[in-house]
Amino acid sequence: MIGRFPNVKFIGYVERRSNLPSLYACANIMLVHLRRSPEGAVSLPSRLLAYMACARPVLICCEGAPLNLIQAAACGYPLRAGKCTAMAAAIMRASGQRAELEQMGASGRQYYLEHLSESQTLTGCQLF
Repeated sequence: MIGRFPNVKFIGYVERRSNLPSLYACANIMLVHLRRSPEGAVSLPSRLLAYMACARPVLICCEGAPLNLIQAAACGYPLRAGKCTAMAAAIMRASGQRAELEQMGASGRQYYLEHLSESQTLTGCQLF
């Protein structure tokens, strides 16, 4: 239990990938937090794509490409890295917005299917 939030649980590392879908389904919102770095500004964490594919809304704290993706997909709360007060405020806002979270999750899933899924990313690619 964390302070006055008895429904917040940190479960640690999940060893089996097959356990992830049921774990994601239990979450109201997913967190992606990246330190400010040149690498973080241009790369997309695989977990971000997995969250979108699973129709989970995302609270993202970072810079660059991941932040831009969340904004383009309208699938979460985009925050700049290191903005702890803004992150806390977003969590509080999200806690009372179940319909908004469901819409964000659906938007992320739709964006993933249209732009990021394997069938989309391989279109036009020639394999050698």
